[in-house]
Amino acid sequence: MSIYFNASGETREIDDALFAAWVAAGNPKAQAWALQPDPPAYDAQTHSVAWDGAQWVVSALPPPPVPEQVPAHHLRRALRAFGMLASVNAYMAALADDDEMRESWEYAPYFRRDAIGIEDARVALGLTVGQVDALFVAAGQVVT
Repeated sequence: MSIYFNASGETREIDDALFAAWVAAGNPKAQAWALQPDPPAYDAQTHSVAWDGAQWVVSALPPPPVPEQVPAHHLRRALRAFGMLASVNAYMAALADDDEMRESWEYAPYFRRDAIGIEDARVALGLTVGQVDALFVAAGQVVT
Protein backbone atom coordinates (compact mmCIF):
# COMPACT_ATOMS: atom_id res chain seq x y z
CA MET A 1 0.00 0.00 0.00
CA SER A 2 1.22 3.45 -0.92
CA ILE A 3 -0.21 6.95 -0.90
CA TYR A 4 -1.14 8.34 -4.31
CA PHE A 5 -2.48 11.78 -5.26
CA ASN A 6 -4.39 13.21 -8.20
CA ALA A 7 -4.68 16.59 -9.92
CA SER A 8 -7.54 17.70 -7.67
CA GLY A 9 -5.34 17.30 -4.59
CA GLU A 10 -7.08 14.18 -3.32
CA THR A 11 -4.88 11.54 -1.68
CA ARG A 12 -5.71 7.89 -1.42
CA GLU A 13 -4.02 4.76 -0.18
CA ILE A 14 -3.90 2.32 -3.09
CA ASP A 15 -2.62 -1.22 -3.08
CA ASP A 16 0.61 -1.28 -5.12
CA ALA A 17 -0.33 -4.56 -6.84
CA LEU A 18 -3.70 -3.09 -7.84
CA PHE A 19 -2.03 0.03 -9.21
CA ALA A 20 0.49 -2.09 -11.14
CA ALA A 21 -2.43 -4.05 -12.61
CA TRP A 22 -4.11 -0.78 -13.68
CA VAL A 23 -0.90 0.32 -15.42
CA ALA A 24 -0.44 -3.08 -17.11
CA ALA A 25 -4.05 -3.04 -18.35
CA GLY A 26 -3.82 0.55 -19.60
CA ASN A 27 -6.60 1.56 -17.20
CA PRO A 28 -7.15 5.36 -17.34
CA LYS A 29 -7.36 5.38 -13.53
CA ALA A 30 -3.60 4.81 -13.44
CA GLN A 31 -3.01 8.01 -15.41
CA ALA A 32 -5.03 10.05 -12.93
CA TRP A 33 -2.94 9.07 -9.93
CA ALA A 34 0.73 9.63 -9.06
CA LEU A 35 2.77 8.19 -6.23
CA GLN A 36 3.15 10.69 -3.41
CA PRO A 37 6.88 11.29 -2.82
CA ASP A 38 8.43 10.90 0.60
CA PRO A 39 8.51 14.11 2.65
CA PRO A 40 11.76 16.08 2.51
CA ALA A 41 14.24 16.04 5.38
CA TYR A 42 13.51 18.71 7.99
CA ASP A 43 14.19 19.52 11.65
CA ALA A 44 10.95 18.77 13.53
CA GLN A 45 12.00 21.07 16.39
CA THR A 46 12.07 24.14 14.13
CA HIS A 47 9.88 23.23 11.14
CA SER A 48 6.74 21.38 10.14
CA VAL A 49 5.97 19.61 6.87
CA ALA A 50 2.56 19.16 5.26
CA TRP A 51 1.24 17.83 1.96
CA ASP A 52 -0.71 20.56 0.13
CA GLY A 53 -2.27 18.24 -2.44
CA ALA A 54 0.52 18.59 -4.99
CA GLN A 55 3.78 18.87 -3.03
CA TRP A 56 5.35 18.83 0.41
CA VAL A 57 5.58 22.25 2.07
CA VAL A 58 8.12 22.86 4.84
CA SER A 59 7.25 25.75 7.16
CA ALA A 60 9.11 27.30 10.05
CA LEU A 61 7.41 26.82 13.40
CA PRO A 62 6.52 30.00 15.29
CA PRO A 63 8.97 30.84 18.05
CA PRO A 64 7.98 29.54 21.48
CA PRO A 65 6.31 32.09 23.73
CA VAL A 66 8.49 33.86 26.26
CA PRO A 67 7.33 32.91 29.77
CA GLU A 68 6.24 35.79 31.99
CA GLN A 69 8.20 34.28 34.87
CA VAL A 70 10.54 31.37 35.51
CA PRO A 71 11.87 29.70 38.66
CA ALA A 72 15.19 31.22 39.74
CA HIS A 73 17.07 27.93 39.59
CA HIS A 74 15.79 27.34 36.03
CA LEU A 75 17.09 30.76 34.99
CA ARG A 76 20.49 29.94 36.51
CA ARG A 77 20.57 26.64 34.60
CA ALA A 78 19.75 28.46 31.35
CA LEU A 79 22.44 31.04 32.06
CA ARG A 80 24.94 28.23 32.66
CA ALA A 81 23.91 26.50 29.41
CA PHE A 82 24.37 29.78 27.50
CA GLY A 83 27.78 30.38 29.16
CA MET A 84 26.56 33.54 30.93
CA LEU A 85 26.25 32.49 34.56
CA ALA A 86 29.72 33.69 35.62
CA SER A 87 29.22 37.16 34.11
CA VAL A 88 25.77 37.51 35.70
CA ASN A 89 27.17 36.40 39.07
CA ALA A 90 29.97 38.97 38.72
CA TYR A 91 27.44 41.67 37.83
CA MET A 92 25.31 40.80 40.86
CA ALA A 93 28.33 40.71 43.17
CA ALA A 94 29.30 44.21 42.01
CA LEU A 95 25.92 45.64 43.04
CA ALA A 96 25.57 47.31 46.44
CA ASP A 97 24.69 44.97 49.28
CA ASP A 98 21.31 46.68 49.71
CA ASP A 99 20.47 46.67 45.98
CA GLU A 100 17.05 45.12 45.38
CA MET A 101 18.21 43.15 42.34
CA ARG A 102 21.16 41.65 44.24
CA GLU A 103 18.80 40.60 47.01
CA SER A 104 16.38 39.12 44.48
CA TRP A 105 19.22 37.25 42.77
CA GLU A 106 20.13 35.65 46.09
CA TYR A 107 16.67 34.92 47.49
CA ALA A 108 13.83 35.26 44.96
CA PRO A 109 12.03 32.01 44.09
CA TYR A 110 11.33 33.20 40.53
CA PHE A 111 12.14 36.00 38.08
CA ARG A 112 9.65 37.96 35.99
CA ARG A 113 10.71 38.75 32.42
CA ASP A 114 9.32 42.30 32.70
CA ALA A 115 11.13 43.15 35.97
CA ILE A 116 13.10 46.39 35.90
CA GLY A 117 16.14 44.62 37.39
CA ILE A 118 16.19 42.18 34.46
CA GLU A 119 16.23 45.09 32.02
CA ASP A 120 18.98 46.86 33.99
CA ALA A 121 21.09 43.68 33.99
CA ARG A 122 20.45 43.18 30.27
CA VAL A 123 21.75 46.67 29.46
CA ALA A 124 24.72 46.39 31.85
CA LEU A 125 25.76 43.04 30.39
CA GLY A 126 25.30 44.19 26.79
CA LEU A 127 22.66 41.59 25.96
CA THR A 128 19.95 42.04 23.36
CA VAL A 129 16.26 41.72 24.15
CA GLY A 130 16.28 38.58 21.98
CA GLN A 131 19.07 37.02 24.04
CA VAL A 132 17.18 37.59 27.29
CA ASP A 133 13.98 36.26 25.72
CA ALA A 134 15.92 33.16 24.61
CA LEU A 135 17.20 32.71 28.19
CA PHE A 136 13.65 32.89 29.56
CA VAL A 137 12.39 30.45 26.92
CA ALA A 138 15.23 28.04 27.76
CA ALA A 139 14.55 28.47 31.49
CA GLY A 140 10.85 27.78 30.87
CA GLN A 141 11.77 24.50 29.17
CA VAL A 142 13.96 23.19 32.00
CA VAL A 143 12.66 19.88 33.23
CA THR A 144 13.26 19.20 36.91
